[in-house]
This record gives sequence, C-alpha cells and structure tokens, in this order.
Amino acid sequence: MIVLPGAFLLFYQLFKRGDFTGKNGKIIPMSENLENTKEKKHIDIHCTKSDKNGFLGFMESRFRRFKTPAYMFFYLLVVFICLVCVSVSLFPLTVLVIYCLKAEFSSIYIQALTLSFSLGLGFFLFVISLLVSTSFFNKINPFEIKPWKGNWYSLEGIPWFYHNALFYLVRYSVLDFITPSPIAQWYLRSMGMKIGKNVVLNTSNISDPCLLVLEDYVTIGGSVTLMGHYGQKGILILSPTIIKKGSMVGLRASIFGGVTVEEGSFIPAHEAVLPKTVVTKESFLKA
Repeated sequence: MIVLPGAFLLFYQLFKRGDFTGKNGKIIPMSENLENTKEKKHIDIHCTKSDKNGFLGFMESRFRRFKTPAYMFFYLLVVFICLVCVSVSLFPLTVLVIYCLKAEFSSIYIQALTLSFSLGLGFFLFVISLLVSTSFFNKINPFEIKPWKGNWYSLEGIPWFYHNALFYLVRYSVLDFITPSPIAQWYLRSMGMKIGKNVVLNTSNISDPCLLVLEDYVTIGGSVTLMGHYGQKGILILSPTIIKKGSMVGLRASIFGGVTVEEGSFIPAHEAVLPKTVVTKESFLKA
C-alpha cells in the first residue's frame, strides 16, 4: 500500500492539473497546442537517455533502459488497483449470496427464488459499484493527462496508461449493458470526458475519455470508435478529439486522436477520420 502513493508522488512535479481550454473558455485543438510547444528535434525511439534534468531524468533513463521490469512494476500496480475495484464491487453480491445460503427457508423453491433474486440484485449493485470505484481511483490520480508527443517509454505515458486501464476494466465488462443511458454519460463525465447537453452517445468503443470533447446536440452512432491518441513509428501522441455543436457521427465510424469536427458536420457510417483532420460541413458532401 505504501508503494502506490510513493510512485504517484515520484512524478508529481511532472504532471499538473489543466484542461484543453484557453481564455474565455475557448477550446484549443491539439494541433495548435503541439505546434506552439513542440521542440524541433528528432525523437529517437531507441534512445535510453532522457532529455529531462535531475531526478526525473534519472528515473526516465532507468525506465527506458530496463523496459520490461519497469513496465511490469507499473503494470502490477495497476492490476492491484483493478483487483481492489473488482473486490469492492463484488462485496454486495457476496453478502447477499452468503445470507441466502445461511438463511433457513420453508421450501427449497423459495430459497432458489430468493437466491436468484439476490444474484440479479447483486449483479446490478456490482455494476454500480464498479462504476463508482473506478471513477474514484481515477479522480485521486493527481496527474492530468495533457497533450503530448514523445517516446512511448516516457514518464508522461504513465498517467495515460493508468487512466485507460481503469476505464477498460469497465468498458470490457459492463459498459455495454448501460449504453446508451444517462448512467453511461454520468460515468464518462466522471472519467473526464466533456459532454454537452442533449448528446446522444450510442457507443462503448471509447479510449482516453479524458481527451474527448462532445459539445451540445452531438450524435454519436452505434459502435463508433472514439479515441484521443494515436501512434506513429514508436512515438505516442496524446491529442484531444473535439466534436463541436450539432455534429453527427455515423454507424461504426472511427475517429482518431487530434481530430476536430466543426459545428454541424456529418461523418458517414464506416468512415475513418485520420489524426489532425479538420472535418467541415463540406467534407463528406458526396457521401
């Protein structure tokens, strides 16, 4: 239990709270942010030496030099937190089952009916508990995932890895059961996703919810893939995806990180929108 907060505190100075808005609440696309901040130098994905100074540079160099042990260290920390979430979520179900097994019933049929009802109620409580517990552990993470581009084995990628691990625990277990619903939107907001009013979100194929922005009256069709990152020859790019007011995304479309969909635009079904694309009302007129 001491190792986990220690690992968080180790990188505290590197990551600080922030969002993707500038003055007057205007959303700043990732492409602009990167253009203003990136250094014009080659990123060597095989380099084991960090360009950071001091203790953080020392730790990142060790991270890159000993990739497998370092990865396993953080992976096991995340697995431990996920196990805590699952254990806490299973607690109500376990209590109900134990109670039904120990209680005395006048008939085996009444006991079977009570146990069946308890299992159903326990599953419902499991879903709610898993949403709350993963959201809680995501919120206590002090490191904001910010727009970034660099070597895959970098300290900046650790909060992103942690955030998605918690979200994927829900995505690949229970998220489909509550999509689309206000409960799903509440959960996505609690994980950092910015969702406006009267949004229709009919997909669970989501990655990086904290890097996604859906403005008012946006419609996301069934099985649409949304993400706020992409890879490029061993380089990881964290880049917010912004879908502006009144836009619509068709069935099974895929939207990569760094995409901006302008107000009132339409993306047809099964379309793939590549990184750094700006979609306008005229982009898919022929479709």
